[in-house]
Amino acid sequence: MACHHKIKVKPLSEGEAWILFMENLGRDIVVSPEVERIAKAAAKECAGLPLRIIIVAGSLRGVDDLHEWRNTLKKLRESEFRDMDEKVFQVLRVSYNRLGDVALQQCLLYCALFPEDQEIKREELIGYLINEGIIKGMRSRGDAFDEGHTMLNRLQNVCLLESAKMEYDGSRRVKIHDLIRDIAIQILQDNSQVMVKAGAQLKELPDVEEWTENLTRVSLMQNQIKEIPSSYSPRCPYLSTLLLCQNRWL
Repeated sequence: MACHHKIKVKPLSEGEAWILFMENLGRDIVVSPEVERIAKAAAKECAGLPLRIIIVAGSLRGVDDLHEWRNTLKKLRESEFRDMDEKVFQVLRVSYNRLGDVALQQCLLYCALFPEDQEIKREELIGYLINEGIIKGMRSRGDAFDEGHTMLNRLQNVCLLESAKMEYDGSRRVKIHDLIRDIAIQILQDNSQVMVKAGAQLKELPDVEEWTENLTRVSLMQNQIKEIPSSYSPRCPYLSTLLLCQNRWL
């Protein structure tokens, strides 16, 4: 909008989020201590985003069954509550569609292959983007890295990525918000065959049945996988990306 003063609209604090949650649940609602505990956890899962808080709380208005509250929280944590989140997904997907640049969209989607809440080193991420062919047509690797930093800056400027910096080494990093990551994974699954189980606390590789023949990308980053059995040989002829890093015992 070419405004002179840019103001970053921050997410609600935990206290503000809880107040908004209860306002939309119903001012006169009296909940049991157990339901209140679950409700606070559900409000926290909304990550301070007012639109999501309003939709989540509104969907639970009048619900007094403890089982239903627990099930709702479970689905929120698993990011599978698509019917309730559809409006939120539509709102945030507009930002993705408005990028208008396939490479920029692919860059954002690639960030979803990393574990939730991970602060990703810019240099490492750009290296992946070059190797994947998302950044291409540059005369030198230096030019490609310049293009990569420009892409990440653009995604930060439209708030689809967040900036992060490690104090101990001063390295510049980026981070993708949990909700935007959920959308990115959904887009990946809609458009191609991917398996994203990064940071899922796996101790073994996913069952062979999950390695479908048309898989193209698999991310098993940051798990507790210790070995790949010699008998384990899934057939995935189109697999171009397999991320196994941060499995410290593998």
